[in-house]
Amino acid sequence: IKRIFVTHLHGDHAFGLAGVLCMMGQAMHNQNDKLNENGNGGSEATIEPVEIYGPEGIRDMIRAVVQLSYSMIVPPHRIHELKSIPKPKGIRHSFYTRVGTRLDSRFNELEGGRDIYPDSQGQFHLYTDAHFTVSAASMVHTI
Repeated sequence: IKRIFVTHLHGDHAFGLAGVLCMMGQAMHNQNDKLNENGNGGSEATIEPVEIYGPEGIRDMIRAVVQLSYSMIVPPHRIHELKSIPKPKGIRHSFYTRVGTRLDSRFNELEGGRDIYPDSQGQFHLYTDAHFTVSAASMVHTI
């Protein structure tokens, strides 16, 4: 898994993310153990950072869960947040309350997570490579 895209922070879309990161980190740790057992003397498996994209608040959510549970086994990751997401009609309050977490390299979060703002048509441009482009737009989703 190289990239994770989270549409919104309802529990059915976001609560398991820290657990997935821990499982990925454990698998990486096990792979490194096998390399060492096979006589590759201190070789470490090279792992690309996991790029995580989601709405404003996803950084605080992941940081809070990973740091409060002291989950130091998560793989290297970078968190990109979509900012200035338009509110649905009739909604005046913010969906997000900042909790004030900070990047802590002990938990393998890497610097360089982008704040991504919408273009003039309201589209968020998340990722592009030679084969595809991932964009996002505001949506209304009721419980």
